Amino acid sequence: AALGSRLAAGRVVDAHGGVVGLRFGLMVGVLAGLLYLVPLGLPSLLLARMGQGVGAAFVFVSGASLVVDLAPERQRARAMSLLGTGPWGGVAIGPFIGGLIGSYAGTAAFVLLMPLPMLMLTPFLVSYLAFLT
Repeated sequence: AALGSRLAAGRVVDAHGGVVGLRFGLMVGVLAGLLYLVPLGLPSLLLARMGQGVGAAFVFVSGASLVVDLAPERQRARAMSLLGTGPWGGVAIGPFIGGLIGSYAGTAAFVLLMPLPMLMLTPFLVSYLAFLT
């Protein structure tokens, strides 16, 4: 879903700007992540995964657009290379940190950390809803 949605995300970001695309992608990604909590079986898991893919596509395309728009021309190549390698650092270290948290806090870590994405999403959601009105 992430790869297939990048073309559509690119058109939306070109039309409305990188900030709007980034906010939309984050909102869709977090809301789709909440679907994992709904025990409706395999269809809800697939829908959640597809939603996260769409959100990731918007975040990736918007990030690239914002880097090109905001980075000084002399530093643009370095900024784009960091944009390309940064997510892989998260993929490499994320399971390690998750394992540490899980081994020391157990399932309580999930319950304690779940509100964090929602708290992070609140300013984006408020500004996005204000943009729509």
